[in-house]
Amino acid sequence: MAFHAQDIDLQQLAEEVIKALNEIASGLGTDQDLGKVTRDIVGHFLDAYPAYNCMVVHPPHIATFKECVKQEIRVPYDYVFSRLYKVYVFKEGTFTLLGDGGYENWCFGGNFERDGKHVTFKLRPY
Repeated sequence: MAFHAQDIDLQQLAEEVIKALNEIASGLGTDQDLGKVTRDIVGHFLDAYPAYNCMVVHPPHIATFKECVKQEIRVPYDYVFSRLYKVYVFKEGTFTLLGDGGYENWCFGGNFERDGKHVTFKLRPY
């Protein structure tokens, strides 16, 4: 179900994000393509919440977001290993990746301008 900014508060958004991430995590096997998982998560939240931006990142990073919900998801890969990701769903802000790039380490979408590892997010027109 898609919501618009005026229809959802941060508490409701947080509950929806937790529910969606739990559903995603329960469907993961033991050998995931990490890049595909990060892209799928971002795609899900951009479709479900058209007034919000989304960032999925494996730390380290610096994030300063407004009207933000932050949750974590652990993604299994290579049968015995897993990687912890931070998932941010937010209105606007700035982000700097301090580690390596690539979809396995970060994926984002929405209304943004990127300069290398620094991304500035603006309100999404919906």
